[in-house]
Amino acid sequence: MAVPLINFLNKISTNQIRTQNMFEMTVTSGYNDVDKVLKDITMYGQGFSLPNRTQEFTDVSFKGYSVPVPTVMKMEQDHTITINSDVDGELRRAFLAWAAKVSDPAISDGSVFAGDRRVNNKSIIRIHLLDNNMTDVSETYKMIGVKIASVGNLQVSNTDSGVATFDVAFKSLYWEIENSTKGALVG
Repeated sequence: MAVPLINFLNKISTNQIRTQNMFEMTVTSGYNDVDKVLKDITMYGQGFSLPNRTQEFTDVSFKGYSVPVPTVMKMEQDHTITINSDVDGELRRAFLAWAAKVSDPAISDGSVFAGDRRVNNKSIIRIHLLDNNMTDVSETYKMIGVKIASVGNLQVSNTDSGVATFDVAFKSLYWEIENSTKGALVG
């Protein structure tokens, strides 16, 4: 039997459809000078795609029939955030400073590109998915061991009045759902 429209309407009256703007972001680089600037990043974060997880398989055959056998699990480790630029340029400089912690780019100061390439479990980006009331957090995705891969171009123009944005690409060691408070499979 087909599901009637009233079932759909009743369902979304208690568990509404998520819209793309129901999120906030927090960033912790693990470096105090950078963290001080990025503490209000959620006011400027424009967009982010939550990462995927993939199970790979290999085929094992018996009498010509292929059976898929799970092998390794992979987590997406490449991410991009789109940031609305602030007039003072602090946010872009903060991400550049974070990237510089890994490979010092100060060539005119005699840099030999030394840096901290160790795993930093204090470098964390969290995406908080908001509940229906846009105040409570329903679940949090946590990317751990973050290193900045690139700080993108800042586009400016004398013929366009749009918001100036830049992308920040980063890598994480792994990600997890830190907490989920509602629905099935919580905890």
